Amino acid sequence: MKELKFNDSLQYSSVQIYQRMWRYMESQVPSVFVSSYAEGIERVRSHKGRYAFLLEATANEYENTRKPCDTMKVGANLNSIGYGVATPFGSDWKDHINLAILALQERGELKKLENKWWYDRGQCDQGITVVRITFTVPWMLNFDMWLIQDGSSASLNLSKVAGIFYILMGGMIASMIAALGEFLYRSRIEARKANSNSIVGNFARSLAMSQKNLKSALSSQLRLSIQGGAVAQPGTQSHDALRRQQVLATSFLPASNSDEKSDSGGMDRGSGISAFAYNTAV
Repeated sequence: MKELKFNDSLQYSSVQIYQRMWRYMESQVPSVFVSSYAEGIERVRSHKGRYAFLLEATANEYENTRKPCDTMKVGANLNSIGYGVATPFGSDWKDHINLAILALQERGELKKLENKWWYDRGQCDQGITVVRITFTVPWMLNFDMWLIQDGSSASLNLSKVAGIFYILMGGMIASMIAALGEFLYRSRIEARKANSNSIVGNFARSLAMSQKNLKSALSSQLRLSIQGGAVAQPGTQSHDALRRQQVLATSFLPASNSDEKSDSGGMDRGSGISAFAYNTAV
């Protein structure tokens, strides 16, 4: 503003950056100076970020609480200028006014009045609200997320914390896809082993047998997954499926030097498979 007291501070300042600011503002055509707060704020809105309006911090904070809430204060205060109540020289009211202002400041009454008229009745979110949220995700460590919200009356809604839930859901979907892929892979291996042990007469019979073995393998794997904590008895499909998996796993190990079987427990040293009931839980 042309009548702004801060203009004198810029014009006659000994700080080099302030001198450059003043020379730049004076050299602009058309002029960057305005005659009122309303004109300066309207110019800020119309220039879409290409115009900065210098005004008093108190007025700036108040205007930032007014709709349409599209202005903001940038950076710290450039200068500090105090205001006082003028009294006649030697007046007794000076000490009374000073003591009253100090008492209001110590009790926080001035801050309450500022919050009441600037923020509580403001039309925009102002101030800074810091919220700490602790998340506990399975298979992961606990971690904290700090939300810094502009606005003393700002509320914490779902859109502000939706990102962490998207990450959690993505991990769950990826784990389900991986589990399904492993399930289908094991079922296909079981079907191939069953096909290799079957007698194939022609192509049609081979195709039908392959489909039957694949369905049987899928059923066995599903039953084994559901009854993972149950005891697999000999002769059941779960026992046969688990036996084939263990034989497949041990087939890559070096063969035992002894082909003898243990007399106690019926344990086969080569395959490591017990003929007795055993628990399938891993």
